[in-house]
Amino acid sequence: MSFQKAAVRCQCRRLSLICAFFGSLRVDVLIHTFREPHWIRFIQIYLISKTSTDNQFPTVKFCHKMVPTSFQYRPLPPPPAKLIRLLSIHPSEDKTAPICLSFTNQPACIDIQDEAITPYEALSYVWGSEADPAPIAMITIDADGSTKHNTMLVTQNLATALRHLRLPSSPRTIWIDAICINQNDWTEKGHQVSFMGDVYEKAAHVVIWLGPEADDSNHALNILRDIGSQVTVDWNMQSMTPTPNARDPSLADIDTPFPDDGHYTPRDANAVEALLNRSWFERLWVLQEQALANNATFQAGHSTISRLDLRNAVYCTNVKNSEGSSPMAKLCRTDRAWLVVAMCRPRFPINLTEMRTYCEEMKCKDPRDRVYALLRLLSGFEREGGAAEVVRPDYTASVAEVYGDVVLKYIQATRKGDILAHAGVKDEEGGSKWWPSWTPDWSYEMERNMYGLPCSGGETFLAVVTDSSLEGTFLSMVGVQCAEITVTALPDDTTTPFATLASFRKLFRDVFAKVTAVQQPILLESMSRAVSAGRFRETFIPPENYYLPLSDVTDMLRKVLTTSEDFREENKEDPNLVLLGKHMTTWVQGRQYFMTSDGRFGLGPKATQPGDIVCLFLGTDTPLILRATEKNRHREFYQLVGDAFMHGIMAGEPFLGPLESYQQQVYAFNESNRGSLSILNERTGEVVIKDPRIERLGLGLEAVDTFTSSGGELRYEISMQHLKEKGVAVQDFCLV
Repeated sequence: MSFQKAAVRCQCRRLSLICAFFGSLRVDVLIHTFREPHWIRFIQIYLISKTSTDNQFPTVKFCHKMVPTSFQYRPLPPPPAKLIRLLSIHPSEDKTAPICLSFTNQPACIDIQDEAITPYEALSYVWGSEADPAPIAMITIDADGSTKHNTMLVTQNLATALRHLRLPSSPRTIWIDAICINQNDWTEKGHQVSFMGDVYEKAAHVVIWLGPEADDSNHALNILRDIGSQVTVDWNMQSMTPTPNARDPSLADIDTPFPDDGHYTPRDANAVEALLNRSWFERLWVLQEQALANNATFQAGHSTISRLDLRNAVYCTNVKNSEGSSPMAKLCRTDRAWLVVAMCRPRFPINLTEMRTYCEEMKCKDPRDRVYALLRLLSGFEREGGAAEVVRPDYTASVAEVYGDVVLKYIQATRKGDILAHAGVKDEEGGSKWWPSWTPDWSYEMERNMYGLPCSGGETFLAVVTDSSLEGTFLSMVGVQCAEITVTALPDDTTTPFATLASFRKLFRDVFAKVTAVQQPILLESMSRAVSAGRFRETFIPPENYYLPLSDVTDMLRKVLTTSEDFREENKEDPNLVLLGKHMTTWVQGRQYFMTSDGRFGLGPKATQPGDIVCLFLGTDTPLILRATEKNRHREFYQLVGDAFMHGIMAGEPFLGPLESYQQQVYAFNESNRGSLSILNERTGEVVIKDPRIERLGLGLEAVDTFTSSGGELRYEISMQHLKEKGVAVQDFCLV
């Protein structure tokens, strides 16, 4: 067989020996030399078979590689077009052959907004370490049919994925972010990231690559497939039912532990645990990639599982009773199981104010992606057509600029300030001067537990910030100063329920003893509401038995504050006291107690100091603690310390006045398990979303929205001038 000569530019004599060695093979030798200004890259030789039936996709047979060259991208058209590059993975029957790729649409690109778009797949994976990158062959096919050959460096994890995704006899069309986006062009990257959710949503199929076969992963997928096929999950109702052909219907009962009859072995549990501990399940970017996919498959090695089966299985392993002797019990109700459920649940909108707590354990390389990675899943920007349209990724901006920009745009789009509850000074000394206190820092793990603080009337019944503005690094908000903090108290031990109770007793026993008999009930109620974060059995409709009634909490706190020194030993068998200690431990984590000049009690961040003030802003869902920093002729400036709980303002009383004695703010849940902050009339039993104080004050305001993705909600247009006319002491606060 004759040897086909190739164009060669090389001065190395050894190359001719290599060519002679392969002279009897029917191959093309593609040799490239590249010279850089400061260093020399060596020669790379590709031996590519021409026996493929489709010459556009030659089958790679052999590659002798040395140090790779760099691939040069052709620029994509600028916005507003949504154009992407697509890859073809060239086929090979030889699983050990090197990877060869080409862009299928050079020099043109496909528009993902086109209804007749070419079907393609998309890859969801973890980039992995950038150390020791692997070279892959890149073939550029021009419009005239001519080709150019080059190489590209990819991570070892991606190279392994490509080898497993390659088909034996036909090309595979796929979109892969690391290759299809020019990662060195920050402008292109920002534009592409802005509609990356569309790329996964438009894909005919999304492959979720978990990594190569390892740690008995094939067996793990078999176990998960078996469990997932026996249960059906209702994600809205957070419940399971057995499938018609379920072999073990008890799998769908969350109160029934996994059977310990020997069906599940230690090998089963260990294999599943190892698979769920793979890094894909903790990466932030992949959350939207799988959630937006219309059709997705998980793959480890050459084994696959449908997304439906895996979702059902991981939900089952997370919520099942963790008791019993079954080896599978160790997978139940663990932090890792919760994280996997969070990653695999179906698409759902995330409010920007919930994003911090929901995604804080997930990882990403660039802290700016704490926002960018979730744009397509974010709700709350409906007025402007969606978060992905309002917030444009810009990787040339600093992290502080990105986070500050999203705060401002969120307030402008939603006219709500609830996002400020996620901000605050970074330490007791006031935090970094270069980072505005009103800008949340999503790049660090949050110390305080934001979950569950009840919404005030400020969000549910006012919820409109009409007088907010940004001047440089100053954020102007409208609100009311509610109290000045005079005492702060940090518990010395919150490791156990009784340790938390003992710390509380140590801090406030003398304070309570000095209060008059008339004042004690008032202080006890204020304390009870704060240490429980306003959550009691009667706060929920229907009642939530996990929480204690307010009267019980008040009685137990009185006992704690007035009992003998050894109250722990005397009351260790009291289950209600243990439950109270658990609740107090939850809410005080990352926080401290405070008292105000008018005798009220509350919970605030660890950074809270005497002299700080408690305020409620229009459109915020919790009170905020501020600290005066400086004052000039025109205005006073404040640092935002953080969010707080304080009895007497949680229902929007500073704006609307108190509720009637027979009215109570509650969380009412409907048959779909959607909760709405509502008002209960204890005389009639009627529950309404509309706050009766609006009509009582004669504001004459019309509701803006009635329902959001998170539940029922009435919001009203209101301004500083409206409230001033009603005698409310609103003022402008300038946050720095």
